[in-house]
Amino acid sequence: MLKKWTALVLTAVMALTVFVGCEAPTPQEDAVKTYLEAVRDGNTELMRVADGYTTRDIDFGFARQVIEKKRKKAKIKILSSTETGTDTYTVEASITFFDLLDAHQEEVARQLDAESQQPSDGVSSDSGQSAPTDETSSAASSSAGAAGESTSHLSEEEINEAFLKVYEDCDKKTSYKLTFKVVKVGEDYNVDVSECLDEVNALYTCNLESVL
Repeated sequence: MLKKWTALVLTAVMALTVFVGCEAPTPQEDAVKTYLEAVRDGNTELMRVADGYTTRDIDFGFARQVIEKKRKKAKIKILSSTETGTDTYTVEASITFFDLLDAHQEEVARQLDAESQQPSDGVSSDSGQSAPTDETSSAASSSAGAAGESTSHLSEEEINEAFLKVYEDCDKKTSYKLTFKVVKVGEDYNVDVSECLDEVNALYTCNLESVL
């Protein structure tokens, strides 16, 4: 009985030690975490509130749902917080998210390669040379168009379906360390993203900003 009681006391002491050792996040850390969660959740209204936030409106088009699905799985961690002046802080955080850029570029290359293997429209079976035609190759899609090429033998629906599949299947993850400046104004803590705007936009688009 004494052994059981001693074990219970030790367990309680250890639990209390762990609880006391876990410091509550500071208001400036909460502000950064809240902001990064807004980016992860696609809350553009809250994203624009940050100081130093400047970006164009991004149209995710046919890929919106899959990008949002991938983005919501991002991991956010506050690393440190340092007071740098009166009501001024530096907060470091890390983000880990699905990075779709390489998968996108590989699919562009695959589609262009497949296109190059197709016979050109208007090829004569007798001469083996292309005959004039009134039809021009259609633009593949905005995604393939980013590479400056066309994939006229694929419909836009086929192209989009192929990109959606590679996005869904992509399991590559990228991690960034971000540094935010946080300033207390009254009761609010303003987050400045000017030093890590590229990383914020990479998280928001799963690193596809340059091709969307």
